[in-house]
Amino acid sequence: MENEKNVNVYESVAIATEKLSEQGAKDLFAKYENYFNKYMELTKSNFIGLKELAYEVRKNKSGYFFDYYFKAKKDDIPKLERLYRQDDNVIKFIVIKTEF
Repeated sequence: MENEKNVNVYESVAIATEKLSEQGAKDLFAKYENYFNKYMELTKSNFIGLKELAYEVRKNKSGYFFDYYFKAKKDDIPKLERLYRQDDNVIKFIVIKTEF
């Protein structure tokens, strides 16, 4: 990435609806992997799979968990969060600045 001073390391965990098939969840995971590779610098990703939630989220008792580590500029994060919010298959997400 250009100008390493403006780049931070982040982790993002997203949870997809249980209504997806496993293949549908893997396709969604790949969609976000491609997004990270295109607009940021993906360093690690993990498809965790279907897990039970601690509490119900949007009428889902479980969800497919995705975990991404990436390098990005601070300005890229609101765009990513907007993408998650607009995706009906994503029921919960978090993006945190980290040291990887």
